[in-house]
Amino acid sequence: MISLAKGFSLLLHPMLLSFFVYIYFIFFHLNIKSNPWVLTSISFLFLNLLPIATVIYLKYTGKISDLDASNREQRMFPLILGVIYAALGFSSLFTLDAPPLIQGLMFCFMTNTLFTLMVTRYWKISIHAMGVTGPMAALWISGIHAPVIMGLFVIIISISRIILKAHTIAQVTVGSIAGFVLTYLQLRFIFSI
Repeated sequence: MISLAKGFSLLLHPMLLSFFVYIYFIFFHLNIKSNPWVLTSISFLFLNLLPIATVIYLKYTGKISDLDASNREQRMFPLILGVIYAALGFSSLFTLDAPPLIQGLMFCFMTNTLFTLMVTRYWKISIHAMGVTGPMAALWISGIHAPVIMGLFVIIISISRIILKAHTIAQVTVGSIAGFVLTYLQLRFIFSI
């Protein structure tokens, strides 16, 4: 059961899921013809490559005890860097005049990570749950309504994180709700999507 939970935690990891959602939006949903590979490269660099390399480096140097930064106190620095990376990504997408959904999603990664950073000072919220439901909100607001599949993903990641003793029911529940609501509201009211 634990190996299955680890597998689902890896498969639905926020850093992986974000890349696939960007691929879907850029190449299929919006079918962007102007610079799609540039937009994909920016999202990959700032949401995947830099954060993953940073976490590996922090683990290697002993600044964090594991790749998930399971210790609440050890999460602060990686989260600060995550906000900076997403801010740079958003600035790049804004400068290139990327479509609002593409800019908005990067903006949401930045602000949702900032929210997570603020909560983490006092409590351990599930970044995995937020990382699943945030992109789901972007899919939902853009017309992709698959509540059963989306709900199943939330349940799978939540149960996996609980089985791994990474989070409590409250932490995955709050993370799930916050990820969806914050992303939905920002895309709707800031980016008019």
